[in-house]
Amino acid sequence: MIDSRDVKDLHPAARERAVAWLAACKKAGLDVLITCTYRDNEAQNRLYAKGRTKPGKIVTNARGGSSLHNYAVAWDFVVMSHGKPMWNDLKSFRAAGEIAESLGCEWAGRWKTFKEMAHIQFTGGLSLRDLRAGKRPQPFVAPKPAIAKKAA
Repeated sequence: MIDSRDVKDLHPAARERAVAWLAACKKAGLDVLITCTYRDNEAQNRLYAKGRTKPGKIVTNARGGSSLHNYAVAWDFVVMSHGKPMWNDLKSFRAAGEIAESLGCEWAGRWKTFKEMAHIQFTGGLSLRDLRAGKRPQPFVAPKPAIAKKAA
């Protein structure tokens, strides 16, 4: 069972945004800790069981294969203060989510149903169906500077 917290386990297109997000959060004075990146289907199913067949609160509606964590394009986080997680600091979650959005990511704090303040994803416009079919987001490639033609 794999339940990673390491940004290295994200797809390269998501990883570069997660790294940029971490740096931008730090610059904005937000101390954030990534709590989950890639999660395999077994780990996802174990999480899905919480509040259903296992004790605890329901924390996901996605079974294994239906979470973007299973495709390494999502990460969860918590805002920290003096080394302690601030799960109820909605203002800081919003600030971190807005930073993610500025980097082209989707922040689940804006979802209409099952809002997840601590979830960010980057699919490059791909749907879950696309990801299941093996498609992956394209890594960011900086445009090459135009080369000036020499005057004849």
